[in-house]
Amino acid sequence: KRLKIAVAFRMLASGIREMVPHALQLLPNTKLNTVCDNGLSPLMLACVNNDENTVRTLLEFGCDPDLETPP
Repeated sequence: KRLKIAVAFRMLASGIREMVPHALQLLPNTKLNTVCDNGLSPLMLACVNNDENTVRTLLEFGCDPDLETPP
């Protein structure tokens, strides 16, 4: 399960729009709002990496911009 999530996060981080549907298939039910071991969502990681294209793509596909990291 962890490997699937890690692969999905890498696919989403690629910034390639066509990869998003494939990455979604690897994520659990929370889909784009899944958090990694560090407590970050794909959208948060894209923001940290200053990757504007990936941020836009993830928002278009429904990432929650108001998602907070767990305490």
